[in-house]
Amino acid sequence: MKTAEHLVPELSVIMANYNGGDLISDAIESILNQTYRNFEFIIIDDGSADNSMDIIQKFQKNDERIKLIQNEKNCGLPKSLNNGIKAAKGQYIARQDSDDLSALDRFEKQIPYMKEHNLDLCGSGTKYISENGYQLACDKGPSREEFKDYLFSQRAIFPHGSAIFTKKSIEALEGYNEDFFYTQDMELWLRFLEKGYRVDKLDEPLYSFRIQKENASEAKIQGQNRYTKYLKEFYSDQPITFNLKEINQMVNFLRKDKKKKNSLQIELKYFESLLKYKIKKWIKYNNYF
Repeated sequence: MKTAEHLVPELSVIMANYNGGDLISDAIESILNQTYRNFEFIIIDDGSADNSMDIIQKFQKNDERIKLIQNEKNCGLPKSLNNGIKAAKGQYIARQDSDDLSALDRFEKQIPYMKEHNLDLCGSGTKYISENGYQLACDKGPSREEFKDYLFSQRAIFPHGSAIFTKKSIEALEGYNEDFFYTQDMELWLRFLEKGYRVDKLDEPLYSFRIQKENASEAKIQGQNRYTKYLKEFYSDQPITFNLKEINQMVNFLRKDKKKKNSLQIELKYFESLLKYKIKKWIKYNNYF
């Protein structure tokens, strides 16, 4: 008979998925086979059009720890993750991407380390693997003192999927910023640091990040570069101005890529959030309202 203690998991794992049918099985198995067992596994399907749902539901039938959330339409990663956070019951929340892998002892090592050092956010070192799963390299990442400099220079302090944060801290920070289509993890980590939360990582590579061709698409790289540039402006103490040259470059890029529907949607989302946040900071520094 299960006691009330066992009915409430200590850890909630959240994984968003969009058309990840080719690789999601390995990602799910890397979580279900963890040596640490006291967790629920929340999978948010973001309107997939492939066989992802069939795969997820097959796993769900055999493991009651899996909780499935289906978005009515494609909402993007930040919104999907916020939906998972709202549903989470654990006092810790772990991330996992649907195309990556976690070492089987990842949670067994990260959770005690967080407790020992009273951490609010913890990542790990990285194994980089190919599309076929072959190991390419390992990286332990920067020291804690270098975290902010890394984030401002578009370098990850640890893989997004390796992160575990406390539910208390993520709720206080109001979750992911849904205007950040790209670099939403970097923006969130900066808020952790700005608000004085305790952030650290384990150097051991407990997370395998898969390098894929789509990771290096032109639209994605340009979008990431612009979002990172904007993060530096928004979190600095310098006043911000409107840059007509930057707006013209955006318009020209949209015209050039107008036949690429996905790229157009991504850039329009960026353009909307860019103007929104520039207006917000312009108001702040000119003492309006």
